[in-house]
Amino acid sequence: MWSKALALGSLLSVSACILSAQTGQASLNGLVKDPTGAVIPGVVVSAVNQATNVPRSTVSNNEGIYSLPGLLPGTYRLNATFAGFRTLNREGVELRVGDRISVDLVMEVGQQAEAVSVTAETPLLRIDDAQTGLVIDNRRIQELPQYNRNPLAFALLTPNVNGTQEQAGHDTDLRINGGRTAQAEYFVDGVPVTTGYAHDIPPSVPSMEAIGEFKVLTNGLSAEYGRLSGGAITVVTRSGGNQFHGSAYEFLRNDKLNANDWS
Repeated sequence: MWSKALALGSLLSVSACILSAQTGQASLNGLVKDPTGAVIPGVVVSAVNQATNVPRSTVSNNEGIYSLPGLLPGTYRLNATFAGFRTLNREGVELRVGDRISVDLVMEVGQQAEAVSVTAETPLLRIDDAQTGLVIDNRRIQELPQYNRNPLAFALLTPNVNGTQEQAGHDTDLRINGGRTAQAEYFVDGVPVTTGYAHDIPPSVPSMEAIGEFKVLTNGLSAEYGRLSGGAITVVTRSGGNQFHGSAYEFLRNDKLNANDWS
């Protein structure tokens, strides 16, 4: 009896980890249609990360719907192939942390060896749910000055976030959308990192160089964000790419450089 209960508990824990890992990742979905508007089932749709050339593939269902969940933030190239239709390539589909983007694909009749390339901007209006917030991208993290090199301090750039502290915690005053100070949640690659009764942030938060981007969610949170009020901050760490890159910095903090205290 105990072994069954233990096995069930382990299964639920693994399932919770899998679900929580989706937090902060992006997803693509949409309809595959022909020029007349009729849906096309069985189309192989691939999303290729242009920074790593890593592909993710799926097949459209009987309603012509394709879905690609669990994608890392980045710029993608969409490919759609099906017998009797030209190969469709759509460039420059940009996904940011937590995005749920709907991109419909219209395929033209012709030889599969022929290709149609489409370059279009990804729609910025979020229509799948009522979630609102602001993405703090990597350029802001790397180029904006921050005295303590704490990337989470840039959450204060978000509308409806206020306080004098750099991040939320039990003894701080940072509030998201008017919520309680100790009830904001932080996620790093889908894993909650707040700890204990005090609901504080551990010192294991990634450095400025290790964070790709993060999003401050201020309203319309879905059921996957539980046990919090006000809002959440979901962080995605930086991944590798096809090109060598690195950074260097010098951080000098010395009381000899402080201004004189004339009081």
